[in-house]
Amino acid sequence: MTDSLLVVGEVVVDLVVDGLDVASTPLAVRAHPGGSPANVAVAAAGLGIPTALAARISRHGFGPWLRAHLVASGVDVSACVDVDEPCSVAVVTSDVSGVPRYSLHVDGAADYRWRADELPDVAGLAATVVHTGSLAVALGPGRDVLAAWLARVRAHGRAVVSFDPNVRETTADPDRVDALVRHAHLVKASDEDLAMLWPRTDPLEVAARWLEAGVELVVVTRGPAGAVARSRDGARVVERRAPTVTVVDTVGAGDAFTAGLLQALAARGALRAGGLAMLGDAQLAAALDAANELAALSCARRGAGPGAPVEPRRSPRAC
Repeated sequence: MTDSLLVVGEVVVDLVVDGLDVASTPLAVRAHPGGSPANVAVAAAGLGIPTALAARISRHGFGPWLRAHLVASGVDVSACVDVDEPCSVAVVTSDVSGVPRYSLHVDGAADYRWRADELPDVAGLAATVVHTGSLAVALGPGRDVLAAWLARVRAHGRAVVSFDPNVRETTADPDRVDALVRHAHLVKASDEDLAMLWPRTDPLEVAARWLEAGVELVVVTRGPAGAVARSRDGARVVERRAPTVTVVDTVGAGDAFTAGLLQALAARGALRAGGLAMLGDAQLAAALDAANELAALSCARRGAGPGAPVEPRRSPRAC
């Protein structure tokens, strides 16, 4: 059986400001489709994984444009819900290192108002992997609906559950993240996420706690330092460095990593019941290398997604 992916969460309009030159009027702003779950879905579909997205998409404004982008990217949108609420908007500025800063405009937005009857039926779920995270599981009123649905997916046992907290300062709730982690088999989190949630705790200690809670594999991304994975037995730690590239921006790099990781794990037969816990060190290292490479390619272009292949090259600044 071919692995298939269902991603659940938000689709966001990223308004990217091309430099905050105080002498420039007006500022140049570009609109990009974004949102962590949507980015993962687009990147995964581009890697050849049959991918569907469950999202609430506005009928108005940017909504039809976002839907068209998903369709053109090969994402199945049959699980998406058409609604009248507006789209979420994130204004993105970057510092001199290319690190993005987000200003979120989400009040009353479509993405966070899930009802139970809008989500796919768990018993009839066709996907072998379910991925979620980021804003949709953190913002009310829909977050509790999504959490309950995710718990049912894990309990039903037909799909591997992947989770990326992808926290922002306004959504950094350690208790909620811990509660959501208990429904996941695979957790990918950045070291920045973990520093925001537990500033005085070693990321590998957090990973060990999550493994004790029932997670099978935890992967922590560390920007230019690459990624480290810790498995269920708690003793196995695999570390891999990232390729060095000239950074254009890092928007969506973590989502590209997630898609690359899912594709690499699926190719090794690990996204089945018990498969993650049975990965050998060499297989896990190869999966981290593939994910790191895709994230690096994303850093070498503007906007979310890896885009066309880019040859990694040496640079003082690395992703």
